[in-house]
Amino acid sequence: MNILLVDDHAILLESLALMLTQLLPGADVSTACDGPAALRLAAECPNLDLLVLDLLMPGIDGIEFLRHVRKVHPALPVMILSSSVEPGDVRQAIEAGAQGYVPKSAGPQTLLSAIRVVLQGDIYIPPFVLSDAASAPVSRDLGLSPRQTDVLRHLAAGASNKEIGRALGLSEKTVKVHVVAIFHKLGVTRRMHAAERARQASLI
Repeated sequence: MNILLVDDHAILLESLALMLTQLLPGADVSTACDGPAALRLAAECPNLDLLVLDLLMPGIDGIEFLRHVRKVHPALPVMILSSSVEPGDVRQAIEAGAQGYVPKSAGPQTLLSAIRVVLQGDIYIPPFVLSDAASAPVSRDLGLSPRQTDVLRHLAAGASNKEIGRALGLSEKTVKVHVVAIFHKLGVTRRMHAAERARQASLI
């Protein structure tokens, strides 16, 4: 597994890199302490599996950096690891394309669990900012594009990303991008929650 870890605090960066290699044996962890260096590494590493990114950095903030990375690696899982616990920062990060958000105050096992969720293609949001979106009344118009609706129907039927891609003539990475967009629009963090909202909207 190839991981890029970005944080402007050198001591914390080294500690996080060591922790990730301990939590994920065999992982190759690259580090960068600022946005420009991280962008170079991201561009030079086509086989990145995960980006772990600080939200607050000098020169370029995490949200802006995330948008730049999305142009190079549109399907790359991104985890925000930040000292901010403001719900607005969490929502902004998820809306910008992050698949996970973990406060730096969280323990190692929380970080590991969040990474596993993100690598499985789901979204991890800390409990303190989970909204009631999943329990809100659902209309038939979920705000999805026709292609996203097709992906959601297959997802709700239990198909994997690879199976959805095969059925719709899409690459697995493209399906993953659609799934993340669906999660964002539906306000859910798990495939089973997306499936339930599809059923509530009578899409399946």
